[in-house]
Amino acid sequence: MISRIHSILFPGPEEPTWKLMIVGALCWVLSYPPFNLSFLAPGLLLPVFAILTGHKSHLRKTGEFYLYLLLAHSLTLYWICFSTFAGGVLAILVNPVFMLFPVLIWLLTHQWVSRRYQLFYLGCLWIGFEYLLSLWELAFPWMLLGHSQFLFSWVLEWASAGGVWLVSFFVFLSSWWLWESGQSHQKTGNWSRSYLMTGLAGFLFIMAGGWLLSLQPVQEDGSVRAAVIQPNVDPWAKWDGDNEYQNLVQLTGMTRKAAETDSLIQLAIWPETAVSFYLLADRGRFALDDIRLLSAQTGIQVATGYPHVTYFDDSTLAPPSARYSRIQNRYYLHYNAATLIDSGRSQIPYGKMMLVPFAERVPWVDSVPFMKDLRFNLAGLGGWGKGQDTVVFALSGQDSIRFPLAICYESAFPHLIREFTLRGATVLAVITNDGWWGHTSGYSQHFEFSRLRAIENRRWVIRSANNGISGFIDPHGKVIRKSEFWTDDILIETAGLSSGQSLFMQWGHWVPVTLLILGFLLIPIALFSRLFVKATIRD
Repeated sequence: MISRIHSILFPGPEEPTWKLMIVGALCWVLSYPPFNLSFLAPGLLLPVFAILTGHKSHLRKTGEFYLYLLLAHSLTLYWICFSTFAGGVLAILVNPVFMLFPVLIWLLTHQWVSRRYQLFYLGCLWIGFEYLLSLWELAFPWMLLGHSQFLFSWVLEWASAGGVWLVSFFVFLSSWWLWESGQSHQKTGNWSRSYLMTGLAGFLFIMAGGWLLSLQPVQEDGSVRAAVIQPNVDPWAKWDGDNEYQNLVQLTGMTRKAAETDSLIQLAIWPETAVSFYLLADRGRFALDDIRLLSAQTGIQVATGYPHVTYFDDSTLAPPSARYSRIQNRYYLHYNAATLIDSGRSQIPYGKMMLVPFAERVPWVDSVPFMKDLRFNLAGLGGWGKGQDTVVFALSGQDSIRFPLAICYESAFPHLIREFTLRGATVLAVITNDGWWGHTSGYSQHFEFSRLRAIENRRWVIRSANNGISGFIDPHGKVIRKSEFWTDDILIETAGLSSGQSLFMQWGHWVPVTLLILGFLLIPIALFSRLFVKATIRD
């Protein structure tokens, strides 16, 4: 039995890898939320190593690698199709293609690197491209290696030093170690003591370092008493004209109830597109007035998501993605937006900057002419405009309470949340609508990402989700309070305010950048070493 398992996990260069591909895909699923069996993470890359080191053509290796990631994506991200089927299928089919970039580079150049370090070279490329692929318009940074470690809080603590990329690198190292140990056992019939000691030392280093990081206190410069409103409105029905005002009545009623429960509440956070009116346009003025009245009567300032619209009186200024309104006789863009409302100030809108490819916006629609036609061919998918700048809100009269309103998918982007924090955010807020996916793995996976953002920036995260999961997360990623999924709820908690900077905030994305540089340096180093050896032999 043991020998059969060993042959599946560590196939020889001539043996088929399909059984290992199934095992690896199951490791992706089970190490991710909601299962969080993080100890299975070393198995994530075993199929990749087996495929790439096998005696096959580059074309076949590329094909098998794509099939493996396609299987892993399909089993882990199946829930995307519950919101927009076409967008979900595209995401599952296309995202594995992008990870072919580091693999193709490795296939074409690994022979120039010392055999001992060829797989390490692959790891440098892998982590580097995890980061690079999070920066463009097709970004979907969901299937990161580091997202497999939510069970181990001490491992996650390292994100405060190097972001999720450092956690991903640790997962790669564990997979590399397991593969090399298995290959050694296959050759000798025994488990190498040196490999076992190396693995133990690495495990103790990561856990001890994470434990020490968890002991570091986070200096707080004050606090905010906040209420999270989870209305549990059907994400599809909320846009029905008959329900729009009723939804607003429910939100204001729940906020008043929170104020009656706790008179110290300073801020109420409503979910993504909680208000389905164009709140800051003339036709949404009545809703804005209702919220201002709520703020005046309770003393609570309200942060909410809503759809924002911008009109272009000069058609030459309208981007290609703009739509034309026959009623208004002008072009317009609408945004998935958020703002902060009190009893008096004019509102500053924040437009969501990181939009789900195809589901919310067709990539490069303003730059590539035919992409506009693709949007309409996809039955209207990709209709949101793209926000142009980050916004950090401050409570009126309490400037120390500064926070962004990261919208939904944006919480998956370390660089964006870091930018908010560098611009003065003392607490982080995430508003989202995860009900599109129903009772699937999607909402629990998305919730866990907020834990990483809290650790990376050493800030409290306040999360408001339409159907759940809402919650409060402290700067060490500990969930202090959270709601159940698909229930209406009000969560009240005091969140600390921090102005300090974590190592990740100071140094940024040094881990993937360093690994990319190191990876490409391995090539000239290896070539120079070979030339030096040849010259020595001649002499």
